[in-house]
Amino acid sequence: MKFIHLLLVAVFLYSFYVLYALWCREEYSNGQKTVQSIFIICLPLLGPIIIHGIIREFDRAPMARNPNDGIGHGEPPGSAG
Repeated sequence: MKFIHLLLVAVFLYSFYVLYALWCREEYSNGQKTVQSIFIICLPLLGPIIIHGIIREFDRAPMARNPNDGIGHGEPPGSAG
């Protein structure tokens, strides 16, 4: 019985940690944060694992540069001026 209580406390603390990490992010709108929070709360173990994975992946992935930055309409790359 003590193991189950420890497991429930661990799941609760992990869920709380992921909720806190989610709401500290500025990349998501409040609507996205709300939907993800509902997902975390409704699926107590699976929800936080999925959202935490998404947050970590977002931190790990470098932002892709737009190859068309600074290039006018119809000009080939490298000929911006």
